[in-house]
Amino acid sequence: MDNSDNYGLIDSNDLLSSGELLPDGTRIFASHYTYTRLFWKLGFTTLGVVFLCFIGVVGCHVSTPAGSVFLCLFFVFLLVGLCLMYWTHTQDLQKYNSLSSAGAWMEGIVVFQNGTVVYRTKSLFENTEVTMDMAEIEDVQLTHSYSLWRQLSTCGGKGEPDRQFVHFTIAPRRSMGTNSLSNRYIDCSEIKEDGDVIVAYIKEIQLKTSPSLISY
Repeated sequence: MDNSDNYGLIDSNDLLSSGELLPDGTRIFASHYTYTRLFWKLGFTTLGVVFLCFIGVVGCHVSTPAGSVFLCLFFVFLLVGLCLMYWTHTQDLQKYNSLSSAGAWMEGIVVFQNGTVVYRTKSLFENTEVTMDMAEIEDVQLTHSYSLWRQLSTCGGKGEPDRQFVHFTIAPRRSMGTNSLSNRYIDCSEIKEDGDVIVAYIKEIQLKTSPSLISY
């Protein structure tokens, strides 16, 4: 199992981001839309500049010429920053909707026809790609987590789970010199498709490839 901060099996360049070079039969369970790094960079930059302008207003007092200048800059930078953030968000959302509806959004869970599963995600500071080869996946199932607070309040004690996870049981490679199994959990709230659909599809693919790997 490979866990890297940089995309590996699936390249991150623009050509592959369209999904054109993925093997036939590959299915992508797309992640939900999240704000991009550019959006957050614009947000943090706007916040920092506006805060400095606010300090200038307070330090010089708004009734002075310098204070009035800082006050004008405060509103100008705030307006420009918010407009840029809104424009970036609409462009990113449009791109996401276009690619995800075409099955070419390259973040989420990617299942290849040979049973290999790749999980790709981006956070504010890093890219993560986890590759699980077909021979490494001992089992895959849907698991749940519960909290006492949710059971007593939100769910009214109905036993509904807080969160669902696609749970992979990973067998170690021979070169690792260990027989202990490891676990990989993917939060279903990150993926648009239902967790039970993802699990059923992966089991179907692996059953076709190697029936001995599936445990029910």
